[in-house]
Amino acid sequence: MKKILLSLLVLIVAFTSYSQTREVIFQETFDGTTLPEGWMKMGLGLYNWSIVESSQAGGSPNELHLSWEPEFNGITRMVSPVIDLTGVSSIGIQFNHNLWFFGNQVTLGIATTSDNGATWHEGWSKVYENHSEVTVISEAIVTEDVGSSNFRFCIFVDAYSFDFDDWWFDNISVFNMVNVDAGMSEIVVDSQIIAGDQEVKCVVENVGADVINSVELNYQFDDGVIITEIFDTDISVFETETLTFQEKTIVNEGLHELKVWISKVNGIEDGSTVNNLLSENVNITLGEVERIPMLELFSASTCAPCVGVNEEILMLLSLNPGKYAISKYQMNWPGAGDPYYTAEGGARKNYYEVSGVPKAFIDGGEFYPYTQEEFDDAADEKSFVDIKGTFNINGTTIDASVDVMSYGTVSNATLYVIVNEKTTYGNVGTNGETEFHHIMMKFLTGTQGTAINLLPGEYQHFEFSANLSNTHIEEFDDLEVSAFVQDYGSKYVYNSHFLNDYNDIHPYAPSSLTLTEEANNTLTATWTAPESNYQSGYNLYIDGALILENTDITTYSTNTTLGFHIVEVSANYPEECTSVRLANSIIISGYELISENDDSNFVLYPNPANDIVNIKGANISKITVYDVGGRLIDAFLYKESFDVSSYLSGVYYVVVESDGRQYIKKLVVNAYK
Repeated sequence: MKKILLSLLVLIVAFTSYSQTREVIFQETFDGTTLPEGWMKMGLGLYNWSIVESSQAGGSPNELHLSWEPEFNGITRMVSPVIDLTGVSSIGIQFNHNLWFFGNQVTLGIATTSDNGATWHEGWSKVYENHSEVTVISEAIVTEDVGSSNFRFCIFVDAYSFDFDDWWFDNISVFNMVNVDAGMSEIVVDSQIIAGDQEVKCVVENVGADVINSVELNYQFDDGVIITEIFDTDISVFETETLTFQEKTIVNEGLHELKVWISKVNGIEDGSTVNNLLSENVNITLGEVERIPMLELFSASTCAPCVGVNEEILMLLSLNPGKYAISKYQMNWPGAGDPYYTAEGGARKNYYEVSGVPKAFIDGGEFYPYTQEEFDDAADEKSFVDIKGTFNINGTTIDASVDVMSYGTVSNATLYVIVNEKTTYGNVGTNGETEFHHIMMKFLTGTQGTAINLLPGEYQHFEFSANLSNTHIEEFDDLEVSAFVQDYGSKYVYNSHFLNDYNDIHPYAPSSLTLTEEANNTLTATWTAPESNYQSGYNLYIDGALILENTDITTYSTNTTLGFHIVEVSANYPEECTSVRLANSIIISGYELISENDDSNFVLYPNPANDIVNIKGANISKITVYDVGGRLIDAFLYKESFDVSSYLSGVYYVVVESDGRQYIKKLVVNAYK
């Protein structure tokens, strides 16, 4: 199963000359629609190479593509234009590639020539026996052609082409080697991170000629405090090493930019600064919930191969009760198609670009083979979106209520709510099937869905109603409703759930959750009752641990440790039904509160303020600013003033560190001058 990543690495590279000695000599990104000028194909497979509008190799569209068909058996070459390497003694070549493997081993390599391909000299090669995924190849090339004014290189594949499906290439560059040159290769981070202390890891690559014995690294979240550490290393040429910062940083929930960069290598300035910085946007969440995979199946009662696939998936579902949601779309082909085809199913077919049945998707990605392992891979992925709801039937009218709560930031997503009939018998066709399961009857949201945007800890309530008299429903007491939140562009499904069926009592969540810090490191959580009064009690969680179960109180205080804490509360309802959880966070400071008239430690002025705030005090080392909810707003090393013009109006807490102690003062910001 292909996994879709909610987070993307942004490699900041400027392929230009600069004050250091390293220089990019040649580059190609295949951004046009045809093979760039000067490039040519040699050997076998001349018709297998093309430029395609995709980004499978990890760059931006377009990219170079090698197809398995028409079949060839031997070496095919994609040859560069002539590059003048007069006076250049050593080079490196770097490119991205992604191999979709099929059968036996295949070889990828780089070769060079100075006589226009009459003779080739291999500079590097590697044998592949499985998928490569997106891989960056960086290799020092030492052949007799380096230094020639008529230098060409090629990417070659030596294979029986039937042994692979597709091969994509992008972002090719040739550069001269320098002695000391470290490059940021990767920020090692999950696509979803829970708020609190963050451990930062990165991969550093040696792209110079000398062994790297030490490297000075830095990281920063947004515009916060810069953390700098020196690492002892032993990185040989074009080898990598994963390095972990010892100092962690508290980061609250929300979307944040994480930057990691190199400042020194082997105790001196790096020989090239062009590859020293990586930046990644990370979604910091208040927690995670169980993932319920969403299956979407395209089938037809006139499709003979559909019979076996339907049986396999039905067996798989029987082994995973309560762990999935599903909707099945019956198509109008092959032949006459399925009698229960609808235009809404056709719209979904177009969305997924389905050209034949059977076809299955799980969480927006193709689902095959239909095994427990593939299902578990989907179920084991983290999710930070929770979905709960109910539906009921009154005659032929359905009423459905859905709550969607997010522990992280969800932008430009789509909520779909679909009515299925669990078992149908009236759509028999020609393939021998006599009963059909989870058949889609109606999109309550329409096929375009309902737009949804959520901030961490926030939930939204939705109501839907529709008359189902014009559908193919056979029995109105045999319905189920699947609900799921999907990124419309990438098709990635954040999470899904079947709604509680035939129930008038919707499990509303508590209306609000407020956290405050009291004296003696006391955390106080206060919540309000949901808009319905059918709840039997509440469950309270602190840092993931169940603290109160089915309590009837709406406020709770406890002594806790200093630092970052996440609190959640949900409401309980009859028949073991629970609401989505509300979530919030707080930093318990344990700081000494200074009177506004006490200037013995530091002075903060003007207060109230609307732009520049001045700080005076002895031996101040670090300053952090929090809002009244305990969320980190700003953090920096000591400076005599800072700008609050971008702050919203309200009360903030300014914390200073001085001589090993920490102090706090209130700051009132008036954003309206």
